[in-house]
Amino acid sequence: MQCQWVRWVTMFLVLLVVTSCATFARVDTSEIVKQRAMDRWIALIEGRLETAYLFQTPEYRNIYSYKQYSKKIQGVGTWQKAEVEKVDCVEKKCVVMVKVYVKIMFGRGLGATESSGVIREQWIESSTIKGEWYYVSGQ
Repeated sequence: MQCQWVRWVTMFLVLLVVTSCATFARVDTSEIVKQRAMDRWIALIEGRLETAYLFQTPEYRNIYSYKQYSKKIQGVGTWQKAEVEKVDCVEKKCVVMVKVYVKIMFGRGLGATESSGVIREQWIESSTIKGEWYYVSGQ
């Protein structure tokens, strides 16, 4: 009888641990997309365009080579910082609002100016890999 009681307690504890792990492992979609958007912007700010290119959808990368992509990117060197302000997700699509800070040098001793603006980005979940999110380029 005591052996049966030990089995039940053991099964309960195992079930409790498994349930707890599943709860901690479940990450909110908006947090995943927020992190992906930040990682992409960090790569852009640092001039690591090869890394930023990998955030593009596979379909985009099938159409545009890295060389074509890198020619379209303008702003490297002026971007100073980015902050994700808001992420709204519905099913397999997210809209991300990113505040981007820039510093523009005028040259010839005219100094520089700093500014910021909010950019609206579209992100979609991969059709083949659940939980894999990609930036949808407007280009």
